[in-house]
Amino acid sequence: MITIGSMAGPDAEAKMKELRKELGVINDSLKGRMTISGAKVLTDFGTNNSKDVLFQTLKELYTFSMKVLDSIDLKSPQVDLAADVNVQKENLTTTVKKILAECLPEILASNLKDLVSTKMSDCPKSEEDIEEEKEDTTLPALHTMIVERPKKEKENGDKESQPFTENEWRQAGKKKFAAKLKDIPVKHAAVLPDGRLKFTLDSKESLDNAVEVMKVAGGDEELTVTADSKERKKLDPKIMIANLSKDIVTKEALDKELCQKNQNIKDLKAAGLVIKTVFIDTNKNFAVVQMSPEIRESIRSNQNKVYLGLRRLLVWDRFHVVQCYHCQGYGHMAKEGDCPRFTLPATCQFCSGNHRSDKCTVKGNSHKCTNCLKSNNPDVKEMAHTHRASDELCPSYVRAKVNLMSRTATISETTKNEYLQWAHNQQRKYNRV
Repeated sequence: MITIGSMAGPDAEAKMKELRKELGVINDSLKGRMTISGAKVLTDFGTNNSKDVLFQTLKELYTFSMKVLDSIDLKSPQVDLAADVNVQKENLTTTVKKILAECLPEILASNLKDLVSTKMSDCPKSEEDIEEEKEDTTLPALHTMIVERPKKEKENGDKESQPFTENEWRQAGKKKFAAKLKDIPVKHAAVLPDGRLKFTLDSKESLDNAVEVMKVAGGDEELTVTADSKERKKLDPKIMIANLSKDIVTKEALDKELCQKNQNIKDLKAAGLVIKTVFIDTNKNFAVVQMSPEIRESIRSNQNKVYLGLRRLLVWDRFHVVQCYHCQGYGHMAKEGDCPRFTLPATCQFCSGNHRSDKCTVKGNSHKCTNCLKSNNPDVKEMAHTHRASDELCPSYVRAKVNLMSRTATISETTKNEYLQWAHNQQRKYNRV
């Protein structure tokens, strides 16, 4: 312990008592709490960081503050008031530096990194900095190879292709094609509903090699092989705005007001970037707005808030997972040309039977998720009976939502991890794991 000259004097004890009292209020607010709920000390924190990150940070800073206060020994003989003030300042600096060296590395590593970057984001950036930080909005190209059997002659002279069946694929097909493609990295292989085989590869070079191998090594049957490489780009982000004014009843009106009230959005739109309302619900007073990544980042830097009417409203990232209510798969609608299983019988979202969901007779009594039943993970398959296919805590739905986040521009790993943590907590709460 060392005596801090700047705290000596008749009022020192009172000042220290006041400081400890203020920290005591913070401590009382944090006691027994594992999340931000009810911790009033963080009510006015102006930051984009998650509440849980701020909560943990504040607990660490409370501990750190107490160490600083306890390092000041008021009971030691007071420093001569005539002593050099610079010496007193040097003593104080040495003490604080020592405590910082002991406490801060762990705090900074675990909690304050995001907080520091948030505060730094308020500083003006040069054009070079902005260009350097610009997110890559491209996705890895998709390389696929489709294999089908040759067409056979019908009695009337027409020809039809011979599809592969799931049974043939399981018994012999998979082993056969694995041997042909043993030197080529294949990411995924599956039988499509129409009986064709689909192979997904990691690069254009691998795709070209696979096509050559399949054409040359067809064996006793001539195979039809087609290849496709698609360049992909990340999706433009969407946000949801709630508590809209009842005066805003059209998409056009909302688009206009967003630009009138928010100078940052107005400037970026004038520069050629896009923002448009894709959905508005006048009954529940909320809307979904799609925008260029740069506009989303601009809103995020303004604490995720926009001005509308006479209020400043909070916005959230919106991730709508499209689910087909014919086959219960994700990423497409239940219509011909979109759903690959549209010509097959429907699959029920409640019991996984071969009938439409609205015709199910046991939907209120027994659930069985068809997507979980198809899983290769025995733990997931075992939990199929606990929910229906449209349940938002279904492992397949959670995976589809995380994939959508990965394909959306400006969405960070932190956002995905926070959603996954929430989903896992909810699954544990409802005994889904």
